[in-house]
Amino acid sequence: MRATAAEETPPPSCTPSRPQPQRSALAVAWHSPWSRLVRRILLRIAYAIPLLLGVLTITFVVTRALGDPVANIAGPMANVADVEALRERLGLADPILTQYWNYLKDLSQGSLGLSLTSQRPITTEIGERIGGTFELIILGTILAAIWGVLIGAVSVYCRRIGKVADAFSVAGLAIPDFVLGLLLTLVFAFTLGWAPSPVGQLDLAATPPPRVTGGAALDALIAGQWSIFWPSLGLLVLPVVTLGLIYGAPISRIAQGAFLETRRKAFIEYAELSGLSSTRVFRYTLRNALPSVLTLSGVVAGFLVGGIVLVEIVFAWGGLGQWAATSILSFDMPAIQAFVLLAGVFTLAVYLILDIAYGIIDPRIRMS
Repeated sequence: MRATAAEETPPPSCTPSRPQPQRSALAVAWHSPWSRLVRRILLRIAYAIPLLLGVLTITFVVTRALGDPVANIAGPMANVADVEALRERLGLADPILTQYWNYLKDLSQGSLGLSLTSQRPITTEIGERIGGTFELIILGTILAAIWGVLIGAVSVYCRRIGKVADAFSVAGLAIPDFVLGLLLTLVFAFTLGWAPSPVGQLDLAATPPPRVTGGAALDALIAGQWSIFWPSLGLLVLPVVTLGLIYGAPISRIAQGAFLETRRKAFIEYAELSGLSSTRVFRYTLRNALPSVLTLSGVVAGFLVGGIVLVEIVFAWGGLGQWAATSILSFDMPAIQAFVLLAGVFTLAVYLILDIAYGIIDPRIRMS
């Protein structure tokens, strides 16, 4: 007998298929790329706290191991009793652990202490100078990034003048920043007269604008005092150009390597073979080379907090760098500690901003 169709067909499985579990909206949001980026940023902040504490501890111990500043503060005419009384008043006669604990307590309350030389609050000293220094750092970093990308692109895409671009980058790596500042001042201020003399952030006869940030040009802009803003902006040109040319040199080398590497990738070759315009292909290349440029630009900005000292001295800028150099020479321990803390916070903030910028530019960072 022939088997019927029902007998030939295998019976269906008795085990019912399990429905796929549906993830809640909270779980979906938790595993989203932007949520991962936020968690990564919060983790970086958590790592930064013990790192800053370690920097503070090392700076505190080193400044006290280098010597005793009380004798210099008291002066050559002070006797032993006066020196000891001053040491007691400044709290430097206590054991080092007691001094460190008092320093941390003051820091938790937002106090950085008093300057040993001026007897003024450190926060006041920083507030009067931070704006001028940040003007140089931000504008100098922006100019360095633009200059570095321009030189890197010229050396890759314009072979005829690529050697000249390479010579500029090599010169920027070889010349110290204060030497270039002196040369620019000699040529453009004293010889040609195209730039103002290096007299600081304001003309000697100018009335300072209402203090908001400590930067003369920015404060004049906020106050709407254009008669002060334009001369102050002119005084910014030479120091900013000095920083941009010097620190744009290493960025140009990184940009050149990134451009060369990106041009060899398959998607750039495909874009060129597809007949896309050279401008659009360059935009694709620039976007893929941008993370390397951003990385070094952040390193430059962090380095400039301490490396700007000599440039500020050359141009009589009166910012944080010049104040830090004076504090080191006078052995002002609270001022040195405050400057190191500020430099550490600024550097970590720059790297945090870089993480956010990476997540915006490169989706692969958000997925990691």
